[in-house]
Formats: sequence, structure tokens, C-alpha cells
Amino acid sequence: MKIELTPIEIEVLKEEIENEENGILTDRDSSSEKGRAFASVIEKADNLMNELNAYDEIGDSLIKWFFKKYKEQTN
Repeated sequence: MKIELTPIEIEVLKEEIENEENGILTDRDSSSEKGRAFASVIEKADNLMNELNAYDEIGDSLIKWFFKKYKEQTN
């Protein structure tokens, strides 16, 4: 599965990783543009995890795992 992300999805993905690393819990309004983008990222990450049967690879963060997979495909 090719991971395709919009610029705003990449932005919220990076923000979420930074917040996770700093111990900040992000509260996103699902009706906002960023909230919808983040919901889309979560759905794409979950679908990829299921497709690859990668439950044991995730570690402590689905978001970090997903971003790593995205970066691997873009390199």
C-alpha cells in the first residue's frame, strides 16, 4: 500500500509526534480542518497496520510507526 498524505496530514502527523515526544496530549476538534486531517491519518495508519498485519511492529506509537513507514517509502 502506497501511503499518500496531503500537506496538512503531514503537518498534523509531525505535530502529533512532537507532542508525543514532549509528553503533550493533543486535543483536536474533529470538526476543524486539522482535526479532520488527523482523523484521516489515524484511519490510514490503522488500515496499513491491518493490511501488513503489523500489530507487533507498532511499539508504543501507531503515529511514529506510520510516519516511519511514510518516510521509508519517500526515500
